[in-house]
Amino acid sequence: MTEADSPTLKNIKSTDWKIRLQTYQSLQPHEISPEIIKTLTKETTVPVLEAGVSILLIYKPSYLYPHIVPLFCNLCTSKVSLKSKILEIFFYILNNLSKEVLFDLFIFLENKNPKLVCSVIVLIKDVTKQYGVIYNVEGVNLSNLLQHSDSSVRKEAMVLIIEIYKTYKERVLIYIKGVKPIILKNLEEEF
Repeated sequence: MTEADSPTLKNIKSTDWKIRLQTYQSLQPHEISPEIIKTLTKETTVPVLEAGVSILLIYKPSYLYPHIVPLFCNLCTSKVSLKSKILEIFFYILNNLSKEVLFDLFIFLENKNPKLVCSVIVLIKDVTKQYGVIYNVEGVNLSNLLQHSDSSVRKEAMVLIIEIYKTYKERVLIYIKGVKPIILKNLEEEF
């Protein structure tokens, strides 16, 4: 029997959310696979998503990364317990599996949802404060965030850039090329 034929995977792909919920709640370590993790990242029913994330936190499979990255689009969820579990998974991966997970967050900075963009900026800022460096911000265009249509995103981006400045000093200016002169002036006053 292939993994695609397994009753566990069939139940996780069921259209009935209660079956999916029960399946995640009863998962055993040997049943968790990259395919199940990929399916979880596409889950839209919050109780089912939270049950799946809880199981991953209990067993912490070594192949969690990179399959779990799409789950980070749920960082803007209004359910605090789910958000804290997703953050716990993020920090587990960052500390134990791969520092590269931080760079995977940068793709969410281009998302159309300003709440998600703000959540990701705050997370990157927290990592910068906690670790003192973002490892490598090359290739990241922070000027788009400073000129974002949402004021919350602009405000959080300003705070992030100031935090990055503490480590990179003048080199941070490379990442904000093309920003309007008035924004640059405000930033330089903060530096």
